[in-house]
Amino acid sequence: MFSLALHSLRHRAGTFVATLIAAYLGAVLIAACGGLVETSLRSEAPPQRLAAAPAVVAGEQRFEIAKRDPAGDKKRTRTVTLAERVHLDRDVADAISGVDGVRSVIPYVSFPARYGNTDLIGHSWESAGLTPYKLRDGRAPQTGEVVLDTSNARGIHLGDTIELAVQGTIEQFRVAGVATTSQDISESADVFFNDSDAARLYDHPGQVDAFGVYTDGDPKAIQDELGDTVSVLTGDARGEAEFPQQIAAAERLSPPFFASGGTAIAISLFVVANTLSLSLRQRQKEMAMLRSIGATPGQVRRMIIGEAVTIGVVAIAAAMATGKLLGSAVFDQLVHVGVVDEVIQYHQGVVPMAAAAVSTVLAMIGAALIAARRVTAVKPTEALLESAITQRGVSRFRIIGALVCFVGGGVFIFFASAVVTGPEMVAMAGPVVLLWCVGIAMISPVVVQVAELLLRKPVQVLTGVPGWLALANTRISAIRVASAVIPIVLAVGVTTANIYLQTTQKAVSQKAFADDLRAGAVVASPTGFSADTLQQIQRTKGVAQASDYVTSSVFVMSPFLGNQKRTGIPAVGLDGQAAEELNAARVVEGDLKKLAEGVSVALPDVLAAEMHRKVGDKVTLRLGDGRDVTMPIVATLDQREGYEQIVLPSSLLAEHTTLGAAQKVLVKTAPGVSDEEVVSRIQATLKDAPVTVGNREKLIEDQAVSDDVTAWVNYLAVAMMIGFVVVAVSNTLVMSTIRRRQEFGLQQLVGVTRWQIMRMVGIEGLLIAFIGILAGSAAAAGTTVPYSLATMNSLLPTGPPAVYATAVLGAVGLGIISVTIPAWVATRSRPVEAVAVGD
Repeated sequence: MFSLALHSLRHRAGTFVATLIAAYLGAVLIAACGGLVETSLRSEAPPQRLAAAPAVVAGEQRFEIAKRDPAGDKKRTRTVTLAERVHLDRDVADAISGVDGVRSVIPYVSFPARYGNTDLIGHSWESAGLTPYKLRDGRAPQTGEVVLDTSNARGIHLGDTIELAVQGTIEQFRVAGVATTSQDISESADVFFNDSDAARLYDHPGQVDAFGVYTDGDPKAIQDELGDTVSVLTGDARGEAEFPQQIAAAERLSPPFFASGGTAIAISLFVVANTLSLSLRQRQKEMAMLRSIGATPGQVRRMIIGEAVTIGVVAIAAAMATGKLLGSAVFDQLVHVGVVDEVIQYHQGVVPMAAAAVSTVLAMIGAALIAARRVTAVKPTEALLESAITQRGVSRFRIIGALVCFVGGGVFIFFASAVVTGPEMVAMAGPVVLLWCVGIAMISPVVVQVAELLLRKPVQVLTGVPGWLALANTRISAIRVASAVIPIVLAVGVTTANIYLQTTQKAVSQKAFADDLRAGAVVASPTGFSADTLQQIQRTKGVAQASDYVTSSVFVMSPFLGNQKRTGIPAVGLDGQAAEELNAARVVEGDLKKLAEGVSVALPDVLAAEMHRKVGDKVTLRLGDGRDVTMPIVATLDQREGYEQIVLPSSLLAEHTTLGAAQKVLVKTAPGVSDEEVVSRIQATLKDAPVTVGNREKLIEDQAVSDDVTAWVNYLAVAMMIGFVVVAVSNTLVMSTIRRRQEFGLQQLVGVTRWQIMRMVGIEGLLIAFIGILAGSAAAAGTTVPYSLATMNSLLPTGPPAVYATAVLGAVGLGIISVTIPAWVATRSRPVEAVAVGD
């Protein structure tokens, strides 16, 4: 029967090509999504500035946190990643040097600097060999001198004095040399200081970022000597010491990649199965004839499976050759928009391609067996009779499947709206639209029949005879029409739901941020702030209050707090004297001003209640760099559900960040003074300082940029799905239309003109698009409306109407074009020839 399958495919090139295209694109989409997931799971960044060191010793960025109360019988933990760099004490170098085989230990430090508008990364000259950098001109820097790399030395000569922004101030340095390296440096250019200057400018006295180790022994011996508090890294893993925050950010993309990838995979498999099912339904008469001449049900099934496997294998072979291109292109776009740092490497190995191959073949086989189940289950004569009758009903299996999808979608959306809070609601609500779409697809013939009944009168009135013919074809061929409607339902439903969920979530996040903020202006400096700069801001006329503003994330270590996110709990740092005036959250108990008394914390009231703690009790927090600090609770705050933040003294939180200093200052304007006036006055006061000054909207815009990270992942995933579904819609409509050559010939023989047939087909395309748009909109509304009600207390989601308008117009245009062009081709031959030749 396999040879018969190959023979059949050879003589049905059109069907073969259409199904092959769907399978190929489905496999490519699955492989691309798998590559993005693999990349986020591996999160590899090869070393650049540490590339010459055989081994690197760095602080351990990951630790195990309890998922269940440690006091219980069962202890379960999860691995989480710290938000900031874990620094090491310089004394660790002595312990490393004492390990057998270690020849030298070189400390590595990095800190931000700025020359004009160019961002630089500062280092001590002693670490230049870790890249390695070598002097091209000049000599090593002495106190008050720097060595530039070749990328930032253009137009600068040895002996020139340049001004660099460091630690929020401008300092002058003499250029002592220019260094060069053969190592690719993808981030900011480097500038090297004398070791004493670097120690002064580095905001973590007595500490380093990492140590480069040159050893003749086994690096594992260093790990054994130092224990689990450090990581001894070799090979590409050395990049973890150089880019800990970039790698942590890439790891945080795993959940959205999984969610978007899972949706894309489900859609691709569903569309592939739908396309194959349509092609097999068009051959139901052929299969019935095989049964009538003696073919057994098993032989027919083997033939169908043979065809499906053949198509699948060819599609997979083509996808293996080109599958990496799509994933790589999407990843490059994510890098371009800033979602992923450019130091992260894209990986698409064997596993994504194997997953694409297995899932595509299984989808093909499953669809083939389901499509052929009826013709192989009845007697040959019954199969032949049924093949001559157009089926319009829906099987019990489809009805049960639809009910399961609708009930499952309802349960998911209820759970997401009633139990889950914050951005996690999007992750829960997103897959629901797919359940709605699949449920609608299961009963799509019934949906088509109901829609036809409702549209019958208006369509007949507006379009006359062609409309009557189009309605008759839609009513009689409900299953064929439903196959074309399904991809449009998926395109409209998934696109609008995912985009509007993201835009609504972004609006909710920005509102929560703005509601907790009383600042009218913000001053930013990438190199940090000096105490003098902060005092100048506070003395500016029209400034009521000003405070350092620091953001990070922390973990609660004691008392036990379950269900902490892998990214920790968001934390903000404010000066204790200004915290009450700059933070708009309502104080439930205690006093925010007591943050000024030293190491203390203000907790969200829901968090304090969950831990059974009140004002005066103590909690232990693990700050961003891994240091545990026990502190009293001085206040509890009423904050927006799902967007709670812990408030700490800015000096405490800043000390435990990667930079070690605040990079923003929030300013509250005095009564009767506009924000614009204060911004202008601060700009005048700090005209010579390396800072930028903006109003409240600037701060909210900066927050919106961080909210866009997950959104961009979903937008690009939706773009991939749209591209696939557009091809699938065209494929399905072309395949179903071109097979109606005999039908068009018969209509012409009884007096219907070619122009009337084209109008009829165009109206059919409009009906297909309209039904798909209505059903897809219903599926999207079943997700976006509950989410909008739960988060914004509004029936309508937040977002540009142009998104929905584009989806609607695209579906209409695609529906008309995809049926009229094949119909024009199918009606070119003489009617008698078309009837004689048939399909």
